[in-house]
Amino acid sequence: MAILVMLLATSACDDRLPGLQQTDTGGGSFSGIAPDRAPVPEQMAATPVPAADNGVNAGNSIADVIEPKVIRQGEVMFETSNVVETRDFLLDLVRRFEGYTSSDNQYRLHDRLEAQLIVRVPSSNFDPLLTELEGRVGRFESKSISASDVTEEYLDLSVRIQIKKETEQRYREILSQAKSVKDILEVERYISQLRSDIESLEGRLNYLANRVSYSTLTIRCYQLNPRMIGFSSRLSVALNDGWNNFIWFVLGVIALWPFLLAGILLIVVLLLIGRLKR
Repeated sequence: MAILVMLLATSACDDRLPGLQQTDTGGGSFSGIAPDRAPVPEQMAATPVPAADNGVNAGNSIADVIEPKVIRQGEVMFETSNVVETRDFLLDLVRRFEGYTSSDNQYRLHDRLEAQLIVRVPSSNFDPLLTELEGRVGRFESKSISASDVTEEYLDLSVRIQIKKETEQRYREILSQAKSVKDILEVERYISQLRSDIESLEGRLNYLANRVSYSTLTIRCYQLNPRMIGFSSRLSVALNDGWNNFIWFVLGVIALWPFLLAGILLIVVLLLIGRLKR
């Protein structure tokens, strides 16, 4: 009896085994299926597309060699006795630290002359530049430095690009074996979509690489007008500004006269209605 049971069990397993080995090629149509998992045309079923890598192995290989990716940026502000000379010093300082100026603006306000520079320097020179600048300035009125770790996003983009490139290579191999025009057009369409995804991911990766390689520093310096130093001068300017603001207020009220007139008429009508009801 034991031998008979074993024979029956072995026969049942053999009957089920062919069903587990069957695969559906999808009838040679790619419609509605993601490029990474699109089925193989029937004419090329002898060379199926290998299963796309889940990114574990690729991620490990990249993670073993990738360095931490940190984006550093900051902003400082200080007072100076001469904005023009300070600006020239800042431009020379940035050049000495192998950086460049991405924005250079100057503003003239009623009480000060202000300059704002946005500079970018290699990340390895960010701290030395900031240290020398602080030594020359003596004291910053405000200082803000931040760092963003983008290592995870950088690694994810690298892995996704690698996987999509491998998938693209597999489809190119399939394309070289395609026989019908329909299969060629279908495979080329998915290759084009994969290529578009790869270029988009590479663009984001290059942007992160640039932000990591070059740190950004916004420098604001200002020079107070001499007439604003004394208390009497400040009081005079404050009174003058107050009068100007009052004039602008009166002009604004006059400009709204239609609305004021409509409001007055509405109040009069409401008062008349109230008296009639009494």
